[in-house]
Amino acid sequence: MCATSAHHTNTTLAITIHRPGVRIAAFGPSWKEYKDLNWSLGPFYAKPQNGTVGENTIATHIAEIARNLNITEILLPEPVFGVDVCIDEMLPDTVRLHTGNSNVTLRFGMKADICRLRLGQTYGFAPGGCPGVILYYPGNRELELKPLCVAAHVGRDSLFDRAHTTGRHPERKHESVIFAMWQPFARLPKTELRKIQATVAFALPPRMFVHSPQHFLYGADNTLMFLSLRRWHQTNASFTLDLVEVIRGQLMHCGVSKQNISTLGSDIAGDPARWHTTRNPDQSLRNHRNLLLITHTL
Repeated sequence: MCATSAHHTNTTLAITIHRPGVRIAAFGPSWKEYKDLNWSLGPFYAKPQNGTVGENTIATHIAEIARNLNITEILLPEPVFGVDVCIDEMLPDTVRLHTGNSNVTLRFGMKADICRLRLGQTYGFAPGGCPGVILYYPGNRELELKPLCVAAHVGRDSLFDRAHTTGRHPERKHESVIFAMWQPFARLPKTELRKIQATVAFALPPRMFVHSPQHFLYGADNTLMFLSLRRWHQTNASFTLDLVEVIRGQLMHCGVSKQNISTLGSDIAGDPARWHTTRNPDQSLRNHRNLLLITHTL
């Protein structure tokens, strides 16, 4: 059902899962000779000039990675902890990176947390504890159903609608990013739902995600958040938020079989030496990010 291979060099990971169909490549603080490397994609979200991003070190690294992984196109919508979906045609700005005899096209210019991938396309984002979630359906030739691959950046505030708790935000179309990314799969025949595979990758572990109701500033919001998530999350005495538990509950609510939901990388995401996180004990590193590249493969 799921084939997984992994290569680890310090904190550099290349993991292939659900073969054929999906590949996840993950990169943390150390890469090659670099230490505490910040993979932030902020420069790509700024409007490029003349189709370039200037002397950008991360662009150079991405070009090299793309060459090594045979990636020709990366979709880079800007995450906003929302429920919007994008495809390549909705990303109007492009930058072409060259390395050796290979090229990779970066597409950006839209704010969204979900990408629907065509075969061969890659979705990229730079998490700091937020997991990537991938839904994959292999298709059915007899029913003339094509494969589907949808990937998302899944942060805490994209899993529930604060309009339902605080009243300070406009209500969004879908309560959760999970329900939004499920929409293309909801049209499949019920007999095909058992074939859908879901992966939750590099989620910050609960012990690092405390939301105390006694917090001097966010205590009231934390209480309301847990009330909103109680369908999917069993609040514990320490008020730690289990992202995997919430995501799993919402995926099962959609129709994904529990045995078809796999997780990977939470042990790495909980180690500041191997993965940047906004909860890093070293506050100077809390704005540093990792890199996830999710590719729809054969």
